[in-house]
Amino acid sequence: MQLSLVVLLAVLALGLFAGVLLVSQVAGTALRQALSMARLAARPERPIGELTSGPRRVQGFAGLATSQSDREVLLTSPISGRPCLAYELELSVDGKRCYSERQALPCVLRDGSGELELPLPSAELVLERGETWRGVLESAPPPGLSPALLQKLISAKNAFVQRERLAPDAAADLSVRSVGSGDVLHVTGEVIQGGQSVSLMAGRQVCVSDRPFAEVAKREGLFAVGGVALALFVVSVVVAVATAILGKS
Repeated sequence: MQLSLVVLLAVLALGLFAGVLLVSQVAGTALRQALSMARLAARPERPIGELTSGPRRVQGFAGLATSQSDREVLLTSPISGRPCLAYELELSVDGKRCYSERQALPCVLRDGSGELELPLPSAELVLERGETWRGVLESAPPPGLSPALLQKLISAKNAFVQRERLAPDAAADLSVRSVGSGDVLHVTGEVIQGGQSVSLMAGRQVCVSDRPFAEVAKREGLFAVGGVALALFVVSVVVAVATAILGKS
């Protein structure tokens, strides 16, 4: 009886530790993101035509750079097939990421007072609007996938399936976040002013979001608080169960 009680309590303790560790990691990530977004939201916001050197925040409409004005075809979102200026794709199998890529055309941000070049290939993208798909790539891929990208994804999936020893027909999860022409974007980075032109300093963090940074910070902060509350609830439940077991013994 004593041995089984010890084993049961040990299992409860391990479950408690694993649960709290997982929740704390998720909440910690959300808290760090919330603090980062709050710092970005605190930067001065200016119209593009009035930007001066320093860390700045702007908003405007995404569009093709003037150098791309003759382009007739935009990028295609891999899931929906809708035209876009940039997209970020992630392929997961069994809940683990096995492939990701980002494609972007030369883009600018316009607000009526000027335009600012957007380094979308290297920027941090914080985009809420996205598309998801789940299925078997080999038999029923999403309509927006080009043959070349489809083959690339199948190869990445097959390599992962073999490495993890999963079923060959395992379902894949595809998520895509994209930036369309005319989308309202919020951008922050280190601005350099040279005469009449302004640009974002290369090598410094540039963050692009489809939501105001303060709104993103609030959402992530609430998520972090919820994670902490969940961890405390799990602890209280496990302690109550353990106390009840000890009381009966």
